[in-house]
Amino acid sequence: MPRSRSPKRAKRKRRSRSGPPGSRGRDEWIGGRLATPFFVEDRGEPYRPELVVWLDSHGSIIGYELLAPKEADGALARLLTEAMERPLSGPRRRPDAIRVPNEFLAVEVGATVGSRIPIRVAPTPELDEVLESMIESFSEQGVTKPRTESYLAQGRVP
Repeated sequence: MPRSRSPKRAKRKRRSRSGPPGSRGRDEWIGGRLATPFFVEDRGEPYRPELVVWLDSHGSIIGYELLAPKEADGALARLLTEAMERPLSGPRRRPDAIRVPNEFLAVEVGATVGSRIPIRVAPTPELDEVLESMIESFSEQGVTKPRTESYLAQGRVP
């Protein structure tokens, strides 16, 4: 007759399989700035906005903002503070770790969180998926018009 496990032991066993070694229960937030593939033409000179975004380890968007390139400096750190106080999904919380795509953004975010939250510079393919999903959604809704990129006016003139 096989031995049955106690509920405590079974629970511990399940938790250990939940992710890569050392990642148990960690909520790593992934943040970055991405250039969008479209232009905004509502204020004088058309511009390509930047998507500033934070995701949690489950892939949920917890904060985002579309900004003119001139307004994007420092935005990732500002948005992190806002997302910790008022996330778009889930309860108010702080990440256990942060991952950004480059050293520039690591320094920006580090100035806000100090040494309280570890920051790692590593690839952030999850952010590319968010941008691709946004583009696909716009295309399905007929918001974007297909354009052929050219060298004229930074690609705005086909």
